[in-house]
Amino acid sequence: MTATEIQLRKTIKRLPRSAIAGLDLLSLLPAGLLLLAGCAFDLVHAKQIPVPYTTMADTAKGFVLLREVKARLGTSYPTRLKAGTRWRQVGNTEHGAVFGTQDQIVTVEDSNIHEARLVVSDDFIKGFYLPVEKTFVPVKHPIRIQTQTLQTNPP
Repeated sequence: MTATEIQLRKTIKRLPRSAIAGLDLLSLLPAGLLLLAGCAFDLVHAKQIPVPYTTMADTAKGFVLLREVKARLGTSYPTRLKAGTRWRQVGNTEHGAVFGTQDQIVTVEDSNIHEARLVVSDDFIKGFYLPVEKTFVPVKHPIRIQTQTLQTNPP
């Protein structure tokens, strides 16, 4: 029994019987806590836009990110992209080229955590493609990135 439950039992014992007639307050406590917890779960939303996605057969286009980037999506959880990570193009959307990396785990976070791929157009991060949801999440403001082109490996 928790300290809160003990305190509640003591308080109930001090109340006149007529004040609590027909009510078992302790049995309502867990239900009330579950209701409060359920209401508070989904408070932060990243704007997700359904978008067509085309997979790339050849992943020859790529770059190395030269500086760390903190991409803000309008939530209180920025997505950090580490300097030195290697990115390869894996697809396209109407918002730009979609890049993936094996050098870090990329996620977009709101009330949930979503697997994400980077969307770049003209050396600006436009947002993230969420492959599970098949949606695009725009960054609050496009971010110019400094990159170095990756050399393709001959077959």
